[in-house]
Order: sequence, then C-alpha cells, then structure tokens
Amino acid sequence: METKSTLKITVGGQNYTIVAAGRTNEAKAASSELDKKVSRILKSNPSCTYTQAVVLAALDFADTSRQAIDEVEKLRSEIRAYLEDSAKAKTERDKALRELERLKAKVNKAQRDDTTGNLWSSTEF
Repeated sequence: METKSTLKITVGGQNYTIVAAGRTNEAKAASSELDKKVSRILKSNPSCTYTQAVVLAALDFADTSRQAIDEVEKLRSEIRAYLEDSAKAKTERDKALRELERLKAKVNKAQRDDTTGNLWSSTEF
C-alpha cells in the first residue's frame, strides 16, 4: 500500500496543503517548478490575475508534456524501424552463413576427391 504524505507548498504566493501518494520528492519538485513559472508570469505581466497565471502555466506544462509525448512516439517509431532492419540483417546474415557452410563443404569434398586419386574425377589420362 502506498504511503500518503501531506505536503505544504506555495505557488505564486498562495499556500496549499496537498496529499502526495508515495512520490513526495517529485511532488515537491513539480510544485517548485509551478511556483517559479507562476511567479514569473505574475512579475512579467502585472495585469494578470493569479488564476490567469496558473492557467497560463498549466497550458505551458500541457504543451511541454504533449511535445514530450510526441517525441517519445517518434523515438518509438524509429526504434521499431531499427529493430525491423536489425531482424532483416540477421536473416540475411544467417542466409549468408548457410551459403558459406555449403560452399565450404563443396570445397572440402572437391579437395578430398583430388587427394584420393579418383581417376574418374581427374581430367588427365
């Protein structure tokens, strides 16, 4: 069962008490990042209300999250393509190794035939 912790945080000068399930360090880091972003918005735009600043910060985080998700999907797609290429290369390598073994066996057989003195396989009479 996850441990729940009560945390006191400040966002844009407003104090909140939140309950974090297990991941208190991540909750503290997220609230600190949100506080910085909201404070920057409020400082840079004096006519902006606290609620507007929080909404703008949330939109920025949502956009960043969406971009990260898109990048993850792009990377997954690239990895799938690399895995397919790797599987194809492995199949081609296995085929080439089988052909190499077949040719080695053929060479060995030809060498054995030459050394056994098989008159019928010789072109000299």
